[in-house]
Amino acid sequence: MQTHHIDLVVVGAHPSGLPLNGELQSLGAELVRANLTAPVYRRHEPV
Repeated sequence: MQTHHIDLVVVGAHPSGLPLNGELQSLGAELVRANLTAPVYRRHEPV
């Protein structure tokens, strides 16, 4: 059986430590690397 992978960037509530990350992990997702954005970008909670 061949193993395939897809590189995927996640945002919102899916990154490590956030509520929906378990959905990705249950599908076998693995963190490849973490990145930071410029300080001018901020994540805001939905109203």
